[in-house]
Amino acid sequence: MDSAVNITGFISGGLIGSDPWDPSSFSGSSLALFSALKDEGVLARAFGLEISTPEFMLRAAPRWHPDKETWRRRVYGSLAYRQALTRDLRRKIIEADRDTVILELGTYADGPAAYAGIAPVITYQDSLGAEYWSSPFVPETLRRDAKLRRENLSFEMGVAHGAARILISSDHMRQSFIDNYELEPNKVVNIGIGCNTSLPKNRPTKEYSRPEILFIGKEFHRKGGDLIAAAFPEIKAKIPGAILHVIGPPTRPDSLQDSPGVVFHGFLARENPAEARTFYEILERAALSVLPSRYEPAGIAPLEAMTYGAPAIVTNDWALKEYVEHGVTGFLLADLKPATIAATVIDALSDQERLARMAAAGFERTPERFSWRGVARRIIACAEEARAEFRVG
Repeated sequence: MDSAVNITGFISGGLIGSDPWDPSSFSGSSLALFSALKDEGVLARAFGLEISTPEFMLRAAPRWHPDKETWRRRVYGSLAYRQALTRDLRRKIIEADRDTVILELGTYADGPAAYAGIAPVITYQDSLGAEYWSSPFVPETLRRDAKLRRENLSFEMGVAHGAARILISSDHMRQSFIDNYELEPNKVVNIGIGCNTSLPKNRPTKEYSRPEILFIGKEFHRKGGDLIAAAFPEIKAKIPGAILHVIGPPTRPDSLQDSPGVVFHGFLARENPAEARTFYEILERAALSVLPSRYEPAGIAPLEAMTYGAPAIVTNDWALKEYVEHGVTGFLLADLKPATIAATVIDALSDQERLARMAAAGFERTPERFSWRGVARRIIACAEEARAEFRVG
C-alpha cells in the first residue's frame, strides 16, 4: 500500500505496558498493530514510556491498598503518574518526528501536549475511564475515591480534545467517547480491532460431539472466570463428558480448585513454540468459547475462538455484542448468573449442527472484519487526514 504519510508510534505505559514489541503489552495488540504498520511500510519508529523503578515506588507506596485492583488504579490512574510519563515522552521526542504523524496507544501520557507544534497526534484506544468508572467491576474501595476519578477523567478528556483523531475499536466505545468527553462525532473513528492469532487458511473442521469449552482470560475475575467455574458443575451434571479449558491466569484461581473436568493451562506464551502449540491445539478442539466478562471494553478472545470454529458465548454489553451476533455466530447472555451461563452452554452443546453453522459464519466474518492489516490501513487513512489538517493549521 502506497502512502504519503509516515507514522511514529508509542505505547503509553500504565496498565497496557511500556514495550511496543512485547507480546504481553496491550494484550498483544501493540506488537500486532506495529508489525502491521511496519509491513505497510509506514512505521518510522516505535517506542514505549516508563518511569524509573525508584520513581515508580515513590508514587506507588503512598497509594498502597490491600486490594490489588484498587492499588493498581490508584497508581496508574493518578495525575502524578501520568504527568511523569508525559515528561518521559518529551525526553524521547526526536527531530525526525516532525515528518510523521504520532500514534499513541492508550492515554497514560498527554501525547498532544508533548507534541504541540511538532506533529499531529492520533490516539488508538479500546477503553476510556468513563466506562470503567461506571462499570460494576470497580471495587467499592475505589469507587469512593472521588479525587482519583476526577483526575482520571479530566486527564483523558484533555488528551481527547488535544488529539487530531481518536481511533476506537468499537461503535460502543465511539459513542461513549462522544457522549462522555463532549467530542465532535467526526473526530472519533471506529477502526475496529484485530485478532492476535494466526488465521487458519481454511475453515476449521472439528467434531462438535466433543463437549470441550474454552475460557481465555488473564484477568480471571474481570473476565468472569469465576462465573463459568460456578456454572460448570451444573454443565458437568447434564453433560458428563464436558471439559472446561482455562487459559490465561498465571496461577490456578481458588474457584478452580478440586473442579472435576476443568483443565487449567495457565498463561500460554505464544512466542514459546511448545506453549503456542498447546494453545492452538485447544482452539482447534474447542466446540465453544465462553467469556462472561463483568467489564470488557474490547475482548479479543471471542474473535480468536470464532476464527478457529468455536462459537462464542459472551456478555451482552460493551463491544462484545458487536463481535458476536446472537444465534448466528454465538450467544449473548441475558445476565451473568451462573445458572444462566450453565443453561446457555448446555443449550449450545445440545445442537451440533447449529454449532457447525455458527462456526462457519464466524470464520467467514472474522478475518474480513477483524484483521490487524485492515486496522493498520484504516489508521493510515486517518493519519493522512490528520497530517493534511496539521499542515493547513
